[in-house]
Amino acid sequence: QAFWFEMKSAQVARWTCPGPRCWKRQSSACSSIRLVEDIVKFEIYHGGAIHPQHGDEARERYMTFSGMWGIFGEAKPSTAIIALRHPCLRGELSEVKSLYATKLQEGAPVAVVQDLLGVFARTKLMESPSTEAANYRVASWQREGDAEDLQSPVQSVPADNIFGGWPAMSLMLSHPMRSIANEVEFMWPFPVNSVVVKCRGEALGPDVGLGSLLRSPGELCISIDGVDYPLEHDAAASAAGRKAAKERQRKGLTRVIWSQAGGCGFLLLVW
Repeated sequence: QAFWFEMKSAQVARWTCPGPRCWKRQSSACSSIRLVEDIVKFEIYHGGAIHPQHGDEARERYMTFSGMWGIFGEAKPSTAIIALRHPCLRGELSEVKSLYATKLQEGAPVAVVQDLLGVFARTKLMESPSTEAANYRVASWQREGDAEDLQSPVQSVPADNIFGGWPAMSLMLSHPMRSIANEVEFMWPFPVNSVVVKCRGEALGPDVGLGSLLRSPGELCISIDGVDYPLEHDAAASAAGRKAAKERQRKGLTRVIWSQAGGCGFLLLVW
C-alpha cells in the first residue's frame, strides 16, 4: 500500500492514504536535514489503530506483548504513540535512514525494520558501520526457550534494514516521565544531552505517567537541550485508537460469553 503526499502551507505534509508497510511519496525529498525549530514538533495520541494519515508509523502491528492478558485473549495494554514530525520526514524509509545516519555507531541503539517479515525491533549495533558492508551484526532481539537471562547472541541483518533511530514509538500509558528521555533520544536525529517534558512551562514530575498527557493535552512541549518543541495531541488519531480498543474488548467479551455458554451446554448434556 502506498501513501500519497500533498503539500500544505508551512511545509506540513499530509498523508491521504494510510498504509502500514511502506512509505512512498509523490514529491521530491527535503534538500537538507537541517532542523527548523518553528516546524519540528511532536505529536501524541492513543495507540491501537492505524493512524488516519501516517499509517502504522510506530509499527504497533509488529510489537508483541509477553504473557496472556486476562481471559479476553485479544486484550492488550493501552498504549500511546509519540511521533516526531520533521519537515524532512515525508514518507519514505530512505528519508528516515538519511536523517538518522549520523547516529549509526558501534554500541548505539538501532531499529531493525523488516516490514515484509513483520519485524520491528530496537536493539544494539555490534560493529562500526561501513558503506561497503552489506550486513551488520546486531544484538539479537529474539529469545529462545528458557535462555532469556543469557547474553543476547549476535545476528546478521541487511544494512538497509537498520536505522539509527525511529520517529515514532509506542509506549504503555503508565510509562513514567523519568524514562521518557531514552525514547525521545532514540527519536531525535542528533545526540541529546537533556530531555524535559513540560506542561505550561513547568517540568512534569518523574512519576507522572504518559497517559496523563492525553488527559491534559494543552500547552505541552518537549524541551531538548533547552529548546522547546510543541507536543500536540492528535485528537483524530486518538479517537481511532479508542474505538479500536473498544472493538477488541467487545470481541474478547463475546468470545468469553460463547465459551461459557458452550461449557454450560456441555454440562447440561452430561447431566
